[in-house]
Amino acid sequence: MKKSMTTIAASLTLLMALSACGGNNGNNGNSGSADNSAAQPSGGSASAEAPAKEVTLRVTSWVPEMKPAMEKIGEQFAKENPGVTVDFSIIPGDQYENITKTKLLANDAPDLFFMFASRVDELAANGLIGELSGASFYDRLLPGFQKKSADGKLYALPVDYSAYGVFYNQDVFKSLNLTPPQTFAELLSVSETIKAAGIEPFALGAKDSWTIENMALPMYASMTKPNEPNFGKDLYDGKASMSDAAFKRPFLALAELQDKGYINKGALGIDYQQSVASVLEGKTAMIASGSYVVGTASTLEADAQLGYFPFPADEGDPGLLMIVDKSLVYSSKGKNPELAQKFIDFFARADIMKMHIEGLNAIPTLGDTNAALPQALLDLGASAAKFRSFSQGFYLPGRAYQTFTEKLLPEIITGKGATDARFAELDKQLKEELQNPKVAVPFEEQ
Repeated sequence: MKKSMTTIAASLTLLMALSACGGNNGNNGNSGSADNSAAQPSGGSASAEAPAKEVTLRVTSWVPEMKPAMEKIGEQFAKENPGVTVDFSIIPGDQYENITKTKLLANDAPDLFFMFASRVDELAANGLIGELSGASFYDRLLPGFQKKSADGKLYALPVDYSAYGVFYNQDVFKSLNLTPPQTFAELLSVSETIKAAGIEPFALGAKDSWTIENMALPMYASMTKPNEPNFGKDLYDGKASMSDAAFKRPFLALAELQDKGYINKGALGIDYQQSVASVLEGKTAMIASGSYVVGTASTLEADAQLGYFPFPADEGDPGLLMIVDKSLVYSSKGKNPELAQKFIDFFARADIMKMHIEGLNAIPTLGDTNAALPQALLDLGASAAKFRSFSQGFYLPGRAYQTFTEKLLPEIITGKGATDARFAELDKQLKEELQNPKVAVPFEEQ
């Protein structure tokens, strides 16, 4: 695929803009000024600490696009640590969390695994992942990502993060003389123009069910959060309900897109990869999702270039959702905990993180990661510097999350709409789940 890449200087501009959105914990936010001493290779010292016997470190993820870079990273770790082999494997995304938790409880987990950031506190509270007591990377994290768990301990390396919004085929927009819409009403008008041209406005690969939730996330960031920035915390404190208009608004908007025929037909039979490919091929014009779309696009054979705009609000400025996409953790009951921690420090090294970020076209959390970035991520950076950002998406534990993902969202996509009864069911189940003391409440909300 032809990619429009930028210089390191432009990449640093994006990182600085995004770090400013995360707040300032006494750091001046200058991503280029971090101390690189912990980020450089350690020369020949690694071999002096090599294991006395052959060891295989097992590492898992749900992201197949990571595999080429991870294989190179594993080879480099093995080179610096004779006797060690890194075995990297993929578990399908829809099964990843359940399979990983099952293996953890059965003491059969991989040594290290990438995990959704929203689940780290829960795993830590249940003693399933280990503390990173001697981590050297913490001070190199951008200010917004210098966060520890509720017990004040560090359990994860936040590897990269996603910013959500709408990624669009620039050629389609140019051919129809379209510009990124500023309001939801304008988005409906743009979608109607695209539909009239014989192109489906939005791509959705709902065969991978998580894509429906991730389409709703940027809508929530723009339609709920700017006016109700503490809505998520209010839900957990019992001050708000899922039946409130503020929570329902993005789902009603999603239902409207579906009802007007602006989401591709047969979405439940199309997977995520196919949905991204359809945008690149111009069969559809837009995809509402996370910035990992750019990384997926880079693996597909297409000449199209993606642009980006925040999902528009009903009125006023949109909001941007920026959340850690992948966190690297290690199993507390694994066979090689010390070596696993060493691998995490190794992965955080600037030269190694650069391999991961450029291999995936992701946005790094470490300020000294000098990686080139595609145009869509630069567009995203411009929006991040202009609009308010939020770090908390949907976090629904247990049965509430099952109802959300298995009932509400698929019903919207099949044209049944978002019913008051379903929202009431969600609210009831959330309140019941919060009675469980092991449910980790994720706020501090931004």
